[in-house]
Formats: sequence, structure tokens, C-alpha cells
Amino acid sequence: MTRAIALKIFSYLVIVAFAFYLASRAVVGGSLSVFIAEYGYLGIFFLSIVSGINIIVPIPIISFMPLFIESGLNFWLTVLLVTAGLTIGDGVAYMVGAAGRQVMSEGFRKRIDFFDNFRKKYSHTPFLLLFLFAALAPLPNEVLVIPMALAGYRFLPMFPFLLAGNLIYNTLVAFGFIHLFALIT
Repeated sequence: MTRAIALKIFSYLVIVAFAFYLASRAVVGGSLSVFIAEYGYLGIFFLSIVSGINIIVPIPIISFMPLFIESGLNFWLTVLLVTAGLTIGDGVAYMVGAAGRQVMSEGFRKRIDFFDNFRKKYSHTPFLLLFLFAALAPLPNEVLVIPMALAGYRFLPMFPFLLAGNLIYNTLVAFGFIHLFALIT
């Protein structure tokens, strides 16, 4: 394992531990709960958009699900808003990739030809892979979204696959974090 990967895993574990610590301190009516209630669902939605742009802020907002629930927010509404925000963040990543397509060099464009040929030969397979990646991989969706944008895929056909994959992933992770938090406390 490389040092960079180990550092990323350690960073993620620190974020989750911090989120659990905050959740354990969130007493309904306490200052942290009041702060979350004040910004509520709208705040979670906007933070999800920023969190979905992993290029800028690689902090998974779903890690804070126990804090949101301990502060009195509804589980399903929170999962839906996080999913919508992350999918919009994926759209921003797509725009970065699409803009990159316009300015990429001829040499890089030749390397992207592989994706173009793949797209022409297997038109629906990348969408299925995108769905599975978004639903099951604990990695940023930009890993596939940006190359697909560079290869010329349109975002509108990608959107439902990203949305469904993000919903499945966020639901599974949220349930996992909630139950893990319940075991720890």
C-alpha cells in the first residue's frame, strides 16, 4: 500500500471518528443540535453539493449521518437531500470534464479515442458501470464522470444512473453508520 493511499484511509477514518464524536455530543436542544436545526435540510443540501465536488472538498457528508439523526432530522429526507446534492456535485465534475474536452491537446485526445471507440461499440455498458460504481464503490464518482465527459458522453443520460447509484450508496452507508454509532454508544 502506498503512503498516499494509507494517508487517505487514515484521513477518512479521522473524519468518521470526528463525525461520531459530534453525534455523541449532539443533545437535542444543545448548541450543536440548534445549529444543525437552524441550517437544517437546506444546509445539508448545499453541503452535499460541495461534498459532491470531491476535487475541492473530499469529505463524505454521509459520514455525518449519525449527527444529523441525533439532531432530530428525518433519516429519509436527509438521505434524499444528500443524494440530490451529491448528484449535482457530480454534474459540476462533468462540466469540468466537458470543458477539458474542449481544451485538451491532440496527444491527449488520441488517448481518449479509446473511450470513444468503447462508447460506439458498447453504448449502454458505461452507464451500467457508472451505476454500479456510484452504488457500490467508496470512491468519488469523478473517477468515471470526468473521463466519460472527456469522451463525449452527455450528462442527461448519465443523470438517472448517477442518481440511482448515489441513492443506493448513501442509503447503505447511512444505515451502516447509524447502526455502527448505535453499537458504539
